[in-house]
Amino acid sequence: MKKEQFNKALDLLVRSDCIRNDGQGSVFGYDEKSGVWNRLDSLHARQFMERILAPHSFHANTAELKEIYQNVAERCDFIEEKLASDEARTFVVCQNGVVNLMDGNIIPSDKTGYYKRSLNFNYSKDAKIQGNSETYKYLQTLLGVTGKLEDSPKFKLLLQIILYGIADLKNAKKAVILLGPAGIGKSILLSLIEKLVGDCYCTWLTWGELSKEDHVSLIKNKTLILSDEMPCTPLRHLDRIKSIISGNPIVLNKKYGEIGDYRPHVKLISAANNMPSLGEPDVKGAFAERLLVLPLGKVPSEDKDPDLLDKLWKEKDQLFSMALSVAPEFIRNNLKFYEDAEGVRICEQFSREGFSISAYIEAGYHDDPNGRVCLQEFYDGYVKFCEDGFLNGVTKTEFKSQLIQLGYDFKKARDKEYYSSVSSVSCVIGISRGKDESCQSKVTSQQK
Repeated sequence: MKKEQFNKALDLLVRSDCIRNDGQGSVFGYDEKSGVWNRLDSLHARQFMERILAPHSFHANTAELKEIYQNVAERCDFIEEKLASDEARTFVVCQNGVVNLMDGNIIPSDKTGYYKRSLNFNYSKDAKIQGNSETYKYLQTLLGVTGKLEDSPKFKLLLQIILYGIADLKNAKKAVILLGPAGIGKSILLSLIEKLVGDCYCTWLTWGELSKEDHVSLIKNKTLILSDEMPCTPLRHLDRIKSIISGNPIVLNKKYGEIGDYRPHVKLISAANNMPSLGEPDVKGAFAERLLVLPLGKVPSEDKDPDLLDKLWKEKDQLFSMALSVAPEFIRNNLKFYEDAEGVRICEQFSREGFSISAYIEAGYHDDPNGRVCLQEFYDGYVKFCEDGFLNGVTKTEFKSQLIQLGYDFKKARDKEYYSSVSSVSCVIGISRGKDESCQSKVTSQQK
């Protein structure tokens, strides 16, 4: 393609007003049918441009289309800053129009709204889930509600969680854990949400994968992370997971690609049978305070319906309409979720356990450059401390690992005046007993 034809092709694309970039390297194409601006990768962008240029007798090969795409992604005359802004975050595009989340009313869709995705359901401001529907019975089992579903605080919190997952609302800075036993349908709800949001905006990752730098790149340009299991190994790199939850910059490191900073705007919803275990101290409970736990029902459904997801999908309009209906109050309260008393208690317990080693040290020890304590005695005291506080303590191996992360060192030592053993024992260096020795005991003959 000659330079004159190349420039003419770019001019036609600019004047089409259907393809733009956000000033940050991402390309969007306008879909007249849905009324949204879809993010386009290189392949889909080339196909999109071919459809625009074909009526003007422009025919380009793959290499030429790649060069045109690169210009569209970088040139300033293609920039539309609203595509990178949050102006449209309080709107949701549905099949029957655009819902203004500030008041729940429907407005017409147009190109200048710069809405970036649509949801495949019909919204009704006054929708209610019927008592004889599959959705109603499913939610009663899921939440463990025996009375009216609409009167349950857990149901109100669940609607807020669904709203937060499917809309573009940001900055609640919470990771949701739907906590309950196996067999009550937790994963079905996640699959229902995924089906609505679409796999181009949603990804499945475990919490363990989120803590790994080479997996973090999988969340780029996603709005929702779903997870239906907790890792069996303790979580590490909590700072990375906290940054993802809070929307702080993280380092992307693809195996074969770019390395650089990226600010995620993504929500995390998990279904789990138990809370995660931590492989490092949760200093001051900073990780725990980012969690929102919704305890679910305790009794699994007796009948496993393999078609349940399809049945719920047929009734999706009522559930997702009700989720959008709680948006005005949710936004007025600065995205503050309802508090579930049991969920708050679980988070508080989780926070104490995540900070248990530091709390134990503060209760009976102080830093001392010349000090040392027997590791076994130190750990025995920690076990007693956890038992007295009804906490789930960590294993001795994990105890030692977390002490290293807290800055303590170890060495073998022999001190007949202090230890009852004549042989050398493993000691923690840089720490001494404080005034409060209630948690401590002398080394027993079993340590000989």
